[in-house]
Amino acid sequence: MPEEFLHFLWKFRLFDPDGLKTSLGEKLYIIDPGVHNIHAGPDFENAMIRIGNTTWAGNVEIHLRSSDWKRHQHELDRAYDNVILHVVGIHDMPVTRPDLTEIPVLELQDRIPRGIADRYTDLLQSAHWIPCGQHARTVDAFYVRSWLTRVGIERLELKSEAVNELLVEFKGSWD
Repeated sequence: MPEEFLHFLWKFRLFDPDGLKTSLGEKLYIIDPGVHNIHAGPDFENAMIRIGNTTWAGNVEIHLRSSDWKRHQHELDRAYDNVILHVVGIHDMPVTRPDLTEIPVLELQDRIPRGIADRYTDLLQSAHWIPCGQHARTVDAFYVRSWLTRVGIERLELKSEAVNELLVEFKGSWD
């Protein structure tokens, strides 16, 4: 399982959220998973979580194993000082900040829905022009109608904006 798969699970919250707890046994609630960082530094920025009764805002780092924290030498990198949660596939050791406070860990290993890894791999390896195209017909008709209605409204809004711009350009003349 690649680390990017865990990023995908975290970003779209595709894991069992019931009864989340940190490695220290504290209740965990994800308010906002944050923004995926594609540059150097922690994987997700500006995340918001609640651990126990405390709400935290900061960064989330994701690894296959919690021991990857040390392997990547994050404990030596100041960019990782404000990591509020370490999300891992397998929790195999505690990790700490430079001040030796332990970073809360969420282990996803037993929270990944059955079959999602296979679907993820199929989409990534698809040779189709639109990788998810073959699955489109399985979407409930309600969602398709809602989406088509929204797209229609957006198109109408764009066209009315163009007409309004022309109206301004021609100083209110409809001719």
